[in-house]
Amino acid sequence: MPAESLAIGDLVVTRLGGVQPIKWLGRQQYESRQNQTKIPVRISAGALGRGLPRRDLCVSPGHSILLGNTLVLASALINGITISQDMPDGLVAYANIELDGHDCMLAEGCWAESFADGPGLRGQFHNAAEFYERYPDDVPPAAPQLCAPRPQAGPALDAALRPVAALAAALVKPGKLAGFIDFAEPDRIEGWAHDPANPDLPVLLEIRLGDALLATLLACDFRADLAQAGMGRGRCAFCFKTAQSLDLASLGALRVRCAATGEELAMTGECQAAIESKLSLAA
Repeated sequence: MPAESLAIGDLVVTRLGGVQPIKWLGRQQYESRQNQTKIPVRISAGALGRGLPRRDLCVSPGHSILLGNTLVLASALINGITISQDMPDGLVAYANIELDGHDCMLAEGCWAESFADGPGLRGQFHNAAEFYERYPDDVPPAAPQLCAPRPQAGPALDAALRPVAALAAALVKPGKLAGFIDFAEPDRIEGWAHDPANPDLPVLLEIRLGDALLATLLACDFRADLAQAGMGRGRCAFCFKTAQSLDLASLGALRVRCAATGEELAMTGECQAAIESKLSLAA
């Protein structure tokens, strides 16, 4: 059934609680061109794997999809190829399902989260008053109580996104790599990588020390300065924390390159100068 045709008391299939009745339905409606933060995210059929979703699935940017055992915001899933955010015409209407507790519901074969209340969150719905009439004694929790982790950055987000990004990357030709290594220390390497030909697709990187492969990772973390600079949606930063501290002198042999093309990122002048300064002090 279309989400907008559901009603309180209807039964939905959930991941943790089996078949559950709907406790409440929150509704929102926006003029798309006046509320660009509310533009729907379209997850194309098969974007998450074979038959997942079965048909195109549209959710709000702040809605989470369960990938494995990790919740990922739809805004973080956007890659511009199989998962996009395109300006619709006219009104955009959302229906958000609330259960007795936070869970994930079967939607087009995928697990999509139910509403998780928290301070100020219910007020986003245009029919919030209806909830309080039905449940006058309800007290929202101090913070949303989620049924699974929802990382905003780092290795957990990388692991959840990587299969989805790989499916999208297989459909396009990579462009010329842009980016820099901004920070290099024996225990941490940070920077950003961006493919202007596929601006919303996170770049898969290899971290190498000479010929030795230390790790692979997606440049998928958000940085506001990169968004302001027009680097896609700003989700092209990376931070690699080394399992064992590297020798300071070995940082000169550090290589960060695109796994698909072999193109390497250069260090910023500030990063290179910082390494040279520390080497001089160590000497």
